[in-house]
Amino acid sequence: MEEFFTAYQHTFMALGALGTVAAVVTSLTLAMLAWRADRTRLKAQAHVGLIASTIEKSVSPFLSVRITNQGKWPLRITANFFFWKVPFKRGSRAVIPLDLTGSPPLIPQKHYPTEISPRASADFYISEVKGMRGANTFADRLRFRFIRAFVQTDDGKRFSVKLSPAVREVLSGEV
Repeated sequence: MEEFFTAYQHTFMALGALGTVAAVVTSLTLAMLAWRADRTRLKAQAHVGLIASTIEKSVSPFLSVRITNQGKWPLRITANFFFWKVPFKRGSRAVIPLDLTGSPPLIPQKHYPTEISPRASADFYISEVKGMRGANTFADRLRFRFIRAFVQTDDGKRFSVKLSPAVREVLSGEV
């Protein structure tokens, strides 16, 4: 028996080292998964919507953003949460939402910061379609095809917004 263990002593040491490395990797993987489960996660989509007023009998197109909280903790959205980033321009442009002040017949006023519960959604009205920037030159139309939008939470995390094709058409001046 002693001859067997002395003949394979390096094999047993290698197995011991391999077991130690496997334990460290498992521990780090579990810590990373726990950290990822607690982080802020959301999905944001922008689209052009219509708001119909029965009082004034009018229909107004607005840019609206739907934010879905995919995390397991509530998240808070501040009043300056929406940003545009135009390619080849420095910085980003913040947009104040229309539902901050509200428009009584069309848009109800929303109080900021707004809290979104886990696995819940909230809609925000950003701007009128008429007020969205159209493209004047060929270079502007090309740049506005690649415009990006971001949503920022109160903890400073930025998330990309998926823009619908209708929003891209309005921004590039095709509509």
